[in-house]
Amino acid sequence: MSFPLPLRVLSGLAAAVLLLAAAPVRAGDDIRVSVVAILATSDNNQVDAQVEAIAREVRKKYPALTGFRLGRMTTLPVPVGKEKTFPLEDDQKAAVAVEQGPDKTDRVRLKVKPPHLNDITYTTVSGKYFPIVTPYVTRSKQEQLILAISFSDGK
Repeated sequence: MSFPLPLRVLSGLAAAVLLLAAAPVRAGDDIRVSVVAILATSDNNQVDAQVEAIAREVRKKYPALTGFRLGRMTTLPVPVGKEKTFPLEDDQKAAVAVEQGPDKTDRVRLKVKPPHLNDITYTTVSGKYFPIVTPYVTRSKQEQLILAISFSDGK
């Protein structure tokens, strides 16, 4: 079956676009990383609606933490193979490196350097938040700093 020339050209362009869209993310390509600071306390039972799911998970291991509120949220593009620093509460910072872009199951490998902890390296899928309970306690309200980290590859 032969298509008219314009249709063949269009189908070839569509195939090229599909190949480019399916191309693996390589070193230098950006992954959008989000770091959310969550502040927890044992002084109250108030939980911000945006962090309810993370609060439930954290309470399983740290039942004394009963109140959770949303702190600073930052999203930055991080090139594969590179690291960026994310600002947190009280001038604290977390560094996040994208060690490996999405594989065939759309998982990426991130390395996180939270405040007052050693590096944590893990593999995750887009849109899932990975909580890290840090030992850091804020100066003003004596709240424990928890990080929630996620990525999006723009799909």
